[in-house]
Amino acid sequence: MSPTRVRSVTLVLAGALAVVFGTSCLLAQERTSIVAFAGVAPYDLSGTGTAGIYGLSVARPLPSVFVAEVGVRYLHYGSQFRGGYDYLMPEVSLQVEPDLRPPVRPYLGVGAGPVIELNASGYTSLTLHAAVGARIRVGAGWLLRPEARLRSVDPWHGSDVELTVGVGRFF
Repeated sequence: MSPTRVRSVTLVLAGALAVVFGTSCLLAQERTSIVAFAGVAPYDLSGTGTAGIYGLSVARPLPSVFVAEVGVRYLHYGSQFRGGYDYLMPEVSLQVEPDLRPPVRPYLGVGAGPVIELNASGYTSLTLHAAVGARIRVGAGWLLRPEARLRSVDPWHGSDVELTVGVGRFF
C-alpha cells in the first residue's frame, strides 16, 4: 500500500476514534468497555495453519442499537515461503446489538482497518471483517466476550477465522 493510502487509512481510523469517544450515550447504564482478547485463528494467507491471536478493544455504545469499537489485534503465522510473519491489525467496527437487558447482549458487526506486517518488508494492506459475539456481564463492572470473526486480508487474497474470548471491564 502506498504511503498516501496508509496516511488515508490512518486518518479514517483517527476520525472513527474521535467519533467513538466524542459521542455521548443515551443510556446511563451503558458504558464504554475495554476488553483483552486471546484465541485461535485458522488462516489461509501465504500458507495455511492455525495461530494464536491476541487483541485489545474499546467499545462505546451509540444512540439506538449501535456500538462503535476500535481495537488492535496481533497474529504471528508461519509461511510456506519463509519463517513467519507478525501482523498488527488496527481496526474500527460498527456493531448492531439488540436492546436486550443484561446479562447477555449478542451482536453482529462489520469493520475494516489496515494489516501491518511488523517484519522487514513492512507490507501494509486493507482488511475487512464480519463478527458475531456476545457481551456477557459477569459481575459489577466486568464482562466476558466470546466472538467469532471472519477476516479478509488484502480483500479476497487471504483470510482467517478468529475464535476468541475476551475479559473486559466497563468504565
